[in-house]
Amino acid sequence: MFYAKLGRLHAASMCLAEKLPNIKKMDCNIGTAFRGDITETWIKNISILSGLCLEWPGYEKYFDQIEKYKKQIIQKIREIYTSNETSLYNVLNHGDSNHRNCMYRIVDGKTRDIMLVNFG
Repeated sequence: MFYAKLGRLHAASMCLAEKLPNIKKMDCNIGTAFRGDITETWIKNISILSGLCLEWPGYEKYFDQIEKYKKQIIQKIREIYTSNETSLYNVLNHGDSNHRNCMYRIVDGKTRDIMLVNFG
């Protein structure tokens, strides 16, 4: 049921993008947070994360990978938040879809409906 609701959100956003093409340019300033001068700050933050991996038992193995790919991580984030006209799937994303961000209609102890909630 949860995935059906999430699929409906994605489908509705595709229909909305057809009717309001400017919506494809929206990124809630997340995309701009990974451009320009701020990029170096994000790279430093990723380096801090990789350093923490050395301190967390069981996470040491991720240090080299994070350090190796930190610049590519920033590029990938830019791509994720940029609408791709060649892609069939440009959809709105809930961003935090988990059980705590849903409202449930429960009847006789059984879940009958779910509503996705986004407070952002």
